[in-house]
Amino acid sequence: MAKTSFIKKIQWMGISKLILIALPSIVFGILTVIITLRQNSFQEFIRKQDREEHHRENLRLTYQNYINDISNVLFEKASNSTDHHRRLLEIRAKTLYAFSLLDPSKKSNIILYLYETRLLRSDSNPNERLDLTGIDLSNVIFNGSFGRPLNLSYISLANIKATNLVFQWCQLTNAILDNSYMPSLAISNTALTNTSFKRVYAPFSRMHNVLSHRNNFSGSNLSRMHYISNVYIPGTVDFTNTDLLNSYVTFDDKYVDLNKHIIDSSITILNARLPNGVFLQIDSSDLVIDGHAQQNCQSNRSENIWLSSGSLSTLEISSIPVNSSLNSSSCYFIGQSANEASSMQTIDLQKFSTLIDSDLAWYNLSCFIGCLQGNNSNISVLLNFFSDFAIPHQQYAAISTKTAPCIIADHDTIPKLTRFVHLDLHYYSTDKNGLCLVDSIEFRIFQAKKS
Repeated sequence: MAKTSFIKKIQWMGISKLILIALPSIVFGILTVIITLRQNSFQEFIRKQDREEHHRENLRLTYQNYINDISNVLFEKASNSTDHHRRLLEIRAKTLYAFSLLDPSKKSNIILYLYETRLLRSDSNPNERLDLTGIDLSNVIFNGSFGRPLNLSYISLANIKATNLVFQWCQLTNAILDNSYMPSLAISNTALTNTSFKRVYAPFSRMHNVLSHRNNFSGSNLSRMHYISNVYIPGTVDFTNTDLLNSYVTFDDKYVDLNKHIIDSSITILNARLPNGVFLQIDSSDLVIDGHAQQNCQSNRSENIWLSSGSLSTLEISSIPVNSSLNSSSCYFIGQSANEASSMQTIDLQKFSTLIDSDLAWYNLSCFIGCLQGNNSNISVLLNFFSDFAIPHQQYAAISTKTAPCIIADHDTIPKLTRFVHLDLHYYSTDKNGLCLVDSIEFRIFQAKKS
């Protein structure tokens, strides 16, 4: 028993010696790993610092080179209008390149520099104005201070992309920001006067301590805009065809009924969707020009109003006797003999875009139409709906007849995204005695009642 205990003791002593012999190597290895990791971490930190410094230096050089290049271009004397146009294109190209690299603060400085050189002023000659269409001003801040607002009067920044664009302590008078993409726009402590925001996409925007007077927001998307206290709208602000859905006001943290404020003021809300989703005023006027064939009746044509369709001849415009108590007109659009003829007019529906894209727009088409002679004669009113990019949505014969003249009406929905409609008066006959007419053509827009 004692011998076994002695052997175990010898074995443990051997193991302990081995551990003691290996321990320095293990400790050294661990320390080496720790030191290596710390060195790698430090080296990575240094490399990161170097990269950031290199990036900052590149930005500084890009900014400095841009200013130098533009200054040289501006000091060049243009010998003619072509040379001046070339200079503007060169400045535009250099600006777009610089903005692809620079941070928002440098972009703000460049815009102010171009504005001060009168290249971005709406009151300058259009041929001398710099076009910055498509430039990215996201997260750019234009910032003045109390008592010294930043004067941006007459600045022209149309067709830009600018998410989270900020104007604070600014003077925006006669500025132009039309057709711009500006979600989450923020305007505070700023005077807006005679400024144009036509067809701007700016949902989720915020206005705080703003004087708004005689501004034009027609055709814009201002849904979910938040007016935060002290937004003074004295009137004559144009919200025609503007989407204000779910926009709201808080004053001293209390909700204010923006619908009532807009309705009770002199603000224009024609074809606009109010915050509660209601279209209160829809333009229901006749959109057809010379639909009664009165203009140029004696000359047998209506120039620049009713145009030909392709290679077809236009319908004649003349006075003929028609025994009907339904129409008192003396002039008509006429198709006659064995022939095919067409007269077309394009109607602009852009001022109804908010109603149309809400899928609530309907049209009402009416006319006095029919055939007096010819068994194989037909006259129709065709409608062809188009989007912004001339992409046809739908074409069909809204009204078509072979019978004696009478008043016919048709109504239906207008496809979403429609911006134009082609109205085509179409006559076709294989009878040499064919005679058809159309008159009193009216096309109106109305809002469908929700079911």
